[in-house]
Amino acid sequence: MERKSTYFIALLTVVLCCNNTSTKENIGKELPAITEESAKLPLDLIKLPKGFSISVYAEVEDARSMALSPSGTLFVGNRSEDKVYAVKDTDGDKVADKKWVLATGLNMPNGVAFKDGDLYVAEVNKVHKFAGIESKLDKPTSQVIYDKFPTEKHHGWKY
Repeated sequence: MERKSTYFIALLTVVLCCNNTSTKENIGKELPAITEESAKLPLDLIKLPKGFSISVYAEVEDARSMALSPSGTLFVGNRSEDKVYAVKDTDGDKVADKKWVLATGLNMPNGVAFKDGDLYVAEVNKVHKFAGIESKLDKPTSQVIYDKFPTEKHHGWKY
């Protein structure tokens, strides 16, 4: 139970942040996963059930949907922005140390899924596949595997 609740809380505590590290020149560049913005959050005001705790795992702009790989890379999509991120805890302290912008310029990339080493990202009107993504965080590439969905934004926002 302890391990499951730790993962659950870690996934729930990805923080929405306003630092602008998501430009095209940052794609694949390793960025800090935590900044001084986290210290400003009033986490002590959140009332939790006995035995639970809350902390910041990473700062990700407009985080919406997440997928966790078996090796611990957390992939994060967003709704009102245009980016997909990867964050990773490399030293085992349950706080992400590294963050990468995997893609930018997408149309509401709020669907992310990880399967057999590949990351799938759903936009409003298409789905991308990032093959073998964990070995390519510094040089992410994708291919569109489906692009026949309607293009109107109200079709894309489902979850």
